[in-house]
Amino acid sequence: MMSSNISGISTLVHIGAGQATELENWVNQGFASIVLIEPHPVLANQLRLRSRKFPQVKVVESAITERAELSELYDYTISGLASLRQPTGLKQIFPGLQLAQRYTVVTCRLAQIVNHYGPSPEQKAHLIIAAAGEEADLVDALLQSDQLERFLSISLKASIEPLYEGAEPASQLVKRLEDAGYELKSTQAIDSDWGEW
Repeated sequence: MMSSNISGISTLVHIGAGQATELENWVNQGFASIVLIEPHPVLANQLRLRSRKFPQVKVVESAITERAELSELYDYTISGLASLRQPTGLKQIFPGLQLAQRYTVVTCRLAQIVNHYGPSPEQKAHLIIAAAGEEADLVDALLQSDQLERFLSISLKASIEPLYEGAEPASQLVKRLEDAGYELKSTQAIDSDWGEW
């Protein structure tokens, strides 16, 4: 992660924050505002408890989706795979995958989050998209909005091949961001099925 002082970035917005394992690192980098968005109620509560000592951190318990009909979060027997969407390709990788819990969650659109929590047009931000199955809709919503210029940089955590209903390969999403003027700085394999761009 880049230093906010070097890059001029003061705000970090993390969609699908999960456990936000890098939270202390981000705080130490000097971000003036850190917005952690997590729909899973257990994880969101853990984030609220962890971030109480950091006044610049805001935890938003919500799923970010452009589809209002998606309001149930499916949590599976393998942690870290929860999604608003059915695990079509995921079941091919993990044939024994079972639904562990289903949560009715609050949802909102990307534009609502940006309008309510920032960054403002004067701020510059880094956006992390780690919303399993929602990546394509979120990238498209960002590219079609007037809010794109607020994000100097974007980290995309996504599956290499589509693993959820309606998902797209990460390569297509990276290409759309490059076509919009972003330059690919690094690629990191999380495992054989997931990566970060």
